[in-house]
Amino acid sequence: MPYKPELTLRQLSQYRAWYCGLCKALRDTYGQLPRVVLGYDCTFLALLLAGLEGNVPPCKLEVCGYKPFRKERNVAQPCAALDFAADINILLSWFKLEDNWRDERKIFSLLARGTLYFAVKKAKLRQPAAAAAINESLAALTAAEKENEASIDKAADYFALLLSKIVCGYPNLPKGQEKALSWLCYNLGRWIYLADAWEDRFENKKSGAYNVFLQANTSKEQAAFLLYASLFEVEKAYDLLDLKANCGLLNNIVYQGCRERTKEVLEGVKHESL
Repeated sequence: MPYKPELTLRQLSQYRAWYCGLCKALRDTYGQLPRVVLGYDCTFLALLLAGLEGNVPPCKLEVCGYKPFRKERNVAQPCAALDFAADINILLSWFKLEDNWRDERKIFSLLARGTLYFAVKKAKLRQPAAAAAINESLAALTAAEKENEASIDKAADYFALLLSKIVCGYPNLPKGQEKALSWLCYNLGRWIYLADAWEDRFENKKSGAYNVFLQANTSKEQAAFLLYASLFEVEKAYDLLDLKANCGLLNNIVYQGCRERTKEVLEGVKHESL
């Protein structure tokens, strides 16, 4: 997510336009129900891929179908980056819900998976390479959890490699960007996995679900070091990208938003929506 206090009004409007544009892409491709899994992470993905392409769609004032009494907002119109991000949003949401159901038997996760059943079948047909990477990662992660893997690096590596593979599979990626983008996504995936594990550790301990930080008996200081080390590598890789658009907003997210979110995770503070 962006760091809102440092956003200009124009940048905030731009981010919301892309967020609404991703929601619209989910609706147009998968119908109304799958829009419930709309996420900030895939909004960032769309912004990043479009920024590398330099292909920024126009915005149009539209009324939100969920909030019809709210005034019109700018909505980013369809483009390849938003369509790809919508597919990945469905696949990753299915992965997350399956993981939650397997680990903690959350009824909500089971019901939510039901709403995505037909959408995920379609997403797998649209993005077969990404779907295969997710299945492979899920199988490896499941095996590691059954063995109570205590190596933080090994546990985080599964999702890190997964994110790197699926993002670098974007068909419109400009040549020469693959190496830096792969390293950025690897470390971003590692950061996401670690942040999620740290945030869920008390709930996992109560339910008996696997959590690598519990297995490794990790202190807050050690977790902070690992999270910030991953972010440092994200920033190094980001500096090597040749962005053609969305630079101001992406700079805010990478350099400020992710660090602010890390502080919130470490302090146990819930983030506010935009």
